Amino acid sequence: MSKGVREQSARNEVIVRLAKKGTSANDIAAQFAISPARVRAIVKRDAQLERRRVKLKKKYGGRPKIEKLPDEAPIDVLVLCEQRTVGWAARVRKLTRTSLQLRTLGDLRHTRDIELLTEPRIGVRFLAELRTFCAYRRPQKQARG
Repeated sequence: MSKGVREQSARNEVIVRLAKKGTSANDIAAQFAISPARVRAIVKRDAQLERRRVKLKKKYGGRPKIEKLPDEAPIDVLVLCEQRTVGWAARVRKLTRTSLQLRTLGDLRHTRDIELLTEPRIGVRFLAELRTFCAYRRPQKQARG
């Protein structure tokens, strides 16, 4: 991840912290040389992510064992993983916007690494991080009936 992305992520954390303390969007915007609308967008995105985390924690627990979750579990349950990667939650969310349309853990588990690496948003390091939580599993053949 580039230095700029790390800096932006750190900046956004500070912006959210200041907003939670009650600092106005105008004051925060002036401090970081961005627009008040951008401040509000950052705070809104953080609030949406936090609401989603709360829902996921309620259903799957605070630290779910991803390998034990069913294939039908939503892929964004990966945001609950103890991952210190900058922008981890945003990167997980972007998995649903790939051409592979990864929506569930099963989608990720049954997609070969070579297919994942063809996606512009998935590189070798990100794939390695994903696979530490959600290993590849060969799809089971459907029984003919």
